[in-house]
Amino acid sequence: MQKASGMILAIIIMVFFCVPFVYAESDKLEQCEKIINQMLYYNEHIDHKIKAAELDAEQKYSDYEDIRCLARHGEVEAAFYWDNRSRLIKEMLQQDLKPEDHKVHLYLIQAFHKAHPEAQDMCK
Repeated sequence: MQKASGMILAIIIMVFFCVPFVYAESDKLEQCEKIINQMLYYNEHIDHKIKAAELDAEQKYSDYEDIRCLARHGEVEAAFYWDNRSRLIKEMLQQDLKPEDHKVHLYLIQAFHKAHPEAQDMCK
């Protein structure tokens, strides 16, 4: 269900962003396709970050404090990506961030730590 809502959001953003280009010349249509592909790529990476954080969060009843701390971190991280998905996608588009795994991954981690600086040293 959660992944479906992410895809719905991405589709809504794409439709809103690209409808004006439907009757445009081919180069503008290609630009629109590039933007759609970037948005889908960014959205997929956010989905991966959420899934990984939610997997960590499932360990909140561990016998080990360090793992319980990682679970708390995962809860905060998953909530951040859920709550900021569209803003993060817009920012990456505005920066024309290349759709490369390491660049998107780094951007998302930096955005999370900028919003939650306490999380960086949370489990040390």
